[in-house]
Amino acid sequence: MNFKEKLKNCEQVLGTWITSPSVSSLDSICSSELDFVILDQEHGSITSKELLPLINTAKARGVNTLVRPSHISKESIQHALDQGANGIQVPNIENKSEALKVVEFSKYPPIGTRGYSPFIPSSNYINNGISWNENMNNNIITGINVEGQEAIQNIEDILDIRELDVIFVGLFDLSKAMGIPGEVNHQKVIDKLKRVVKLCKEKHISIGTIATSLEHMNFLIKLGVNFIVYMVDMNVLSQSYKLINESFKNYIKK
Repeated sequence: MNFKEKLKNCEQVLGTWITSPSVSSLDSICSSELDFVILDQEHGSITSKELLPLINTAKARGVNTLVRPSHISKESIQHALDQGANGIQVPNIENKSEALKVVEFSKYPPIGTRGYSPFIPSSNYINNGISWNENMNNNIITGINVEGQEAIQNIEDILDIRELDVIFVGLFDLSKAMGIPGEVNHQKVIDKLKRVVKLCKEKHISIGTIATSLEHMNFLIKLGVNFIVYMVDMNVLSQSYKLINESFKNYIKK
């Protein structure tokens, strides 16, 4: 079963946010055999020219790659998919109209308006014939972030779009919109997430969010979240070395 099929079946999958353009760092992360990584061009330092080596690094380890562009952009979405990303996850979607734009920009005709060239990394630089566009439309993962109160209010309309594969609830932006920035475990935020989880389950669409700790990950799994994004690469790196340093200082005091 491939990654797309797992998402369609709402199976549990695990990934992380990648904000660093370092292929060495990504290769190390992917050696852990995660299901996927999301290359973050909204909050990360990854440029367009760095996507191809990062995508190829993940592929070499058998890890799926999604790209989060900075906003709804036909050019950014097309470039990410042309470079060979398995899909996209577009931030700050507020309503059905914006979600439809994401589908339009990520799919070839007749579903969408994605530009076509066969001589790109995703097609191995060759003309694969008429069936190529249909295969790509079937296999590309189309995900969106719902991160504000307007988006949560419009979630039922958004979920009517059958081409969506993943709904990701951005807990940090949602907490900010609710006037409690960073309080992702606040009951008000959890209640919003629970509502989206319930509706996604009814529509058989994968539901995702960020897990901020191992305990939080377990809570989300029990809540019904199947697309788990565990923290951010640079946070995990810095906190790991912080723990090592604190342990070292404690040891030498004894």
